[in-house]
Order: sequence, then structure tokens, then C-alpha cells
Amino acid sequence: RRVLFRSGARCSIRLFNPVSATLHHGAAPSLPPEYIDAIDGMGIGPTSGSCGTAAYTGVSVVAESIDDDPRWDDFRAFAVPHDLHSCWSTPISGRQGISGTFAVYHAHSHRPTAREELLVQRFTHLASVAIDHDHLFGALVESEERFRHAFQDNAIGMALVSLDGSIVKVNRALRHMLQLPESALLAMYFDQI
Repeated sequence: RRVLFRSGARCSIRLFNPVSATLHHGAAPSLPPEYIDAIDGMGIGPTSGSCGTAAYTGVSVVAESIDDDPRWDDFRAFAVPHDLHSCWSTPISGRQGISGTFAVYHAHSHRPTAREELLVQRFTHLASVAIDHDHLFGALVESEERFRHAFQDNAIGMALVSLDGSIVKVNRALRHMLQLPESALLAMYFDQI
């Protein structure tokens, strides 16, 4: 079994909300829930810890020592009690720009090695693909829901017809207009209506 990071490293993924310009919890299985809750919804900016600064600048941010890094002034009190003393955060770039951050925390001062940098590049790429997929899937579900409402609630009689002419689905207006139950309409072909 190979160790990916130095012993004791703890990782997190934070998701960026472009409307509010804030970062929100995505995944952090090894970070204390109290810490996650304390920083959830933090704004991005040049002094917003490692993650908020990385999302703001679009480049990796290494805080070798959270204890004295000025970017951590507003967040140090949340991190240090949980033995988080260094944080390296890399922005996750998606199809629409920055979609989040990937962070690695240590209980001591730490600067990433070349091997760790390569691993994080791979992890951020995989996270980007997963986040983009989730956004596309959500948009597809929303589009299908809008179509379903437009079809079902339309005042005009409508039918969905397959390539062979069989009726696949009918809306309420068509059933009412033809005074036929749905089962009778689904048994018909388009040229019979």
C-alpha cells in the first residue's frame, strides 16, 4: 500500500458558488465537523485563508504556517484548535471557470513536494470532471422538468409520437379534446387521430 501524502495529511473539496462568491463544503472526511461548519460559506478574497484566496486568484496558495500567515488572520481561530497548522489549496477549474478548491492540511508546517503537486493536479482534474458532470446532470434534470410541465399543462392538445407513428404520450388537453382515455390514445397511431 502506497501513501499518497505524508502521514497525517487531511484533504477537503470546497465548492464555489459564483452568485454569492462563497465556498461551501463539498467533501472533507478527515476534517472535524466543527471546523467545516465554521468556514462553510466563507467569501473569497486576497485574505480568505488558503481556499478563499486560491478561488479568488485562480492559483495555488500555500500557507506553510497557518499560525503566522496573514491570509489566515480571520480564520486562524477556527483552524489551530483542530491542530491544522498548514494548508495548501489549489483551485478547481471547470467549464464555467473556478468551480471549487482542493486543500491539503497538515498538523505541522509543511510545503508540498513535487510528487504531492503532481498528485493534487490529478485530483483537481478528477474533481473538475465530477463537478462539471454534476452541473450538467442537474441542468438536464431541470430541463426535463420544464419540458414535462410545458407538455402536461399546455392548453393545446399534444402528443409525443415515435418514429413509427405510434403515440407514446398524450397530455390532458388532448384527452379532453378527443374525449378519450389515455389508454385508448396510446393504442392508436398518429394517422388515426
